[in-house]
Order: sequence, then structure tokens, then C-alpha cells
Amino acid sequence: MPKAAELSLDLALALLPEHWQHSLCHLGSLASISNYNDLLETTCGQRWVLRRQAAAVGRLGLDRAQEQRLSQWAGEQGIGPVLLYGHIDHGILLSEYITPQQIDPSSALYIKKLAERLQQVHHWGAQRPLPFGCRQWDLLEHLDHYWAQLSPMFQAQLLPPQTSWPALRAYTAD
Repeated sequence: MPKAAELSLDLALALLPEHWQHSLCHLGSLASISNYNDLLETTCGQRWVLRRQAAAVGRLGLDRAQEQRLSQWAGEQGIGPVLLYGHIDHGILLSEYITPQQIDPSSALYIKKLAERLQQVHHWGAQRPLPFGCRQWDLLEHLDHYWAQLSPMFQAQLLPPQTSWPALRAYTAD
């Protein structure tokens, strides 16, 4: 059997439970850095995402077992897509597809919704226990670290002119 990073779409589909294998239609690929994501549609019109592991995963040091536990938990908590199936040994996850919302990233509404979601995710683990083996971490601490590594020019491209990272961070802080 090929390594998870080498799975073709056909092989990944063949690893799904048999009752799903012939009821899925491939609609296209979705962008990702550490995975191959395929948008699938069932014969009933439901849309799902099949995540296949990419070769970059080894270099990124991602823990796929922890990712699966957290994905399952996030779906159960209503803050992520519902995980339908996972096969760690072959690096595949199948989850519900969430249709993206179209909001202008330069609008105040976008900044407000982004800040609210960051605040919700930041406090979630303190309000409800995380799955076994997953540790609580400070989202803002991690975002501060990544933000500091970006060049000022790239930072300016990420946020609208009237917004700064310190302002967004202050809005999400306790």
C-alpha cells in the first residue's frame, strides 16, 4: 500500500466505507498547503471534503492523530465541519463541506466577524475540555509570533488600511 502522501484520489475513495464509494462525484479540488482537498457531492446532493495528505506534512511536523481528534471535537462543538470518516494510517479525513461566506475583507463587518471568531476559538478550550491528548494553547500568543515574522508590507496587505494587528488583537483579548 502506498504511503499516505502518495494516495491518488481513486485510491483514497477506495479506502472509504463501501456504501459511499459509488455514490460520490468529484466536483474539483480546493486549495490547501498541507493537504489535497477534494470537493465531493453525494447522489443526495450533500457536499463533502475529502482531505488527502500531501508530501509536505512530514516537513511541517503535523500530528495527524491529534488533528483527527481535534477535527472530531470541533465538529461536535459546532465550530468546525462534522467529521464523517478518518483513516490516520492513510492520511485521509472526510468531512462535511461548509459553504464559504462572501464578506468584503475591507469591511468593518468582516473585521468584527473575524475578531468574534478568534475570540470564540481562543476561549473554547477553557469552556469545554479538549479531547484527550490535546493541549490548550494561547491562540493570541501564536498569532503574535506569526505576525511578528511578517514583513510590514505583507502585514499591510493582510489587513484593511483602517485596521492594524494591535487593534484587532485588542478587540479579541480578554
